[in-house]
Amino acid sequence: MYSHSQRASNTQELARLLLAKFSHTTTPIEYNSPLSWTHIVGYGDIVAIFEKNQEPASALPKILLRIIKDQSILEEVDLAHFAREAGSLIHSTPNGGTKALFTVIVKSPCLAVKYPCDGTHTRRFQLKFSSDRDYYTALAILSEISCPFTESTAAQPSKRLLTSSSWNFNRPSTAPPLRETLSAVAPGAPAFSNPSCSMVPSIGLAAPGSQRPLSQHPGTSFL
Repeated sequence: MYSHSQRASNTQELARLLLAKFSHTTTPIEYNSPLSWTHIVGYGDIVAIFEKNQEPASALPKILLRIIKDQSILEEVDLAHFAREAGSLIHSTPNGGTKALFTVIVKSPCLAVKYPCDGTHTRRFQLKFSSDRDYYTALAILSEISCPFTESTAAQPSKRLLTSSSWNFNRPSTAPPLRETLSAVAPGAPAFSNPSCSMVPSIGLAAPGSQRPLSQHPGTSFL
């Protein structure tokens, strides 16, 4: 359900993806206790919209992720802004000496994000996509803006940032092992090129088939 459309002269809709569930929580920055999550189950009425917004006075475009249920906006974040900040942090602290304030972790069919808000709080949310194809479409968009994320499996974490050179997701991939994996899991899913960026530290994820947020499992942490 990937789509391109122009909502306004400076706004381009990149994708509109159905969510099976949206979970979120907001805590003070220094909060270290167990997290209390709010869960919203989707019945075809929760949509994740990725938009590219180029303001006339700004040289850097925004890539907005907006979560909408019916007519209500549940979440809105400029992923490009935080991706640029994360990239600067990775290059300035190559040994990982600084704790990342912006974190993205992925495991099909879920994508989890942590980011700072209003200078005093940390916002966390998790998306569970309705299909593997939608999940991989979201990953392709993150890769396109060089957004660092951690992809993890139960056996061995993989710290690879996948990139694509255009919004044409049907082009041949130059990473055969990954393409074979995508073809096996989700036929017709977007293809990606070789990884080119460093990743944020690996984070433990939920066990296969789990319905709880990624941070709710014993021995895991959402940085």
